[in-house]
Amino acid sequence: MSNIHAKILRLLFAGWIILSFLIGGVVFYLEMEKIDDRILELATQEAATFTSDIVNRLRFADQTHPDLLEQLRLKAVRFLEKNFVMIELYNSVKQKILEQTDTNFEFVETELNKYAHTFPLENKLQYDKFYIHQHIYVQVLLPLKNTQGELSGYFEGVYQVDSTVLTQIRNDVIYSLALVFVVIFVTSIMLYPLIISLNSDLLKLLSSPG
Repeated sequence: MSNIHAKILRLLFAGWIILSFLIGGVVFYLEMEKIDDRILELATQEAATFTSDIVNRLRFADQTHPDLLEQLRLKAVRFLEKNFVMIELYNSVKQKILEQTDTNFEFVETELNKYAHTFPLENKLQYDKFYIHQHIYVQVLLPLKNTQGELSGYFEGVYQVDSTVLTQIRNDVIYSLALVFVVIFVTSIMLYPLIISLNSDLLKLLSSPG
C-alpha cells in the first residue's frame, strides 16, 4: 500500500509542477498585457494635460509666430518636470514644430534614436515600450485633433514609468503567480485522499468474490 501512496504523491507533485508552469505562463502573459494597458493609459492621460489647450493653435505654430513657439517651449519645459522626459510636436503635415528633452535623460533620446518610427496609420495611437538602464520607458505618438475633429498635428513623447508604479506592477504579478501556485497545490492536496479512497474501493471490488 505504501508504494501506491508514494506513486500517487509523485504523480500529484508532477501534475502540480506542470500545471503551475502552464497556467502560470498564461497568467503571466495576461498580466503583461494588463500592465501595458495600464502604463499606456497613464502616459496618454498625462500627455492630454499638455495637448488639451494647444490643439487649436498648432496650425499657427511656425517661424512667423515666434511668440507662440516660445509659449510652447516654456510649457514643454514645465511639462518635463513630471514623468515625460522628452516631447516633440509636429503639425498636420508632419513637420516638427518643437523638440524638448530633459537634460538628465539625453541618454534615453540617444538610445531611442537607434529605432526608426513612422507616423501612425489612420491617425491612431502608436506606442513602443523600452527597457533602458532597468527602467521602463514608453514612447507614444498621438494624433491631435481640434474641436472640429480635424487633424491638427502629432504629439510624440517618452514617458518614464516611476518606481512606485513599477513596484506595484511587480507586486501584482508576483501575487497573481503565487495565487496560481497555491490554488493548484491545494487542489492537488485535496485530490490525494479522494484518489486513495477510490483506489481502496477499487481494490475491495476486485477482491470481492463473484
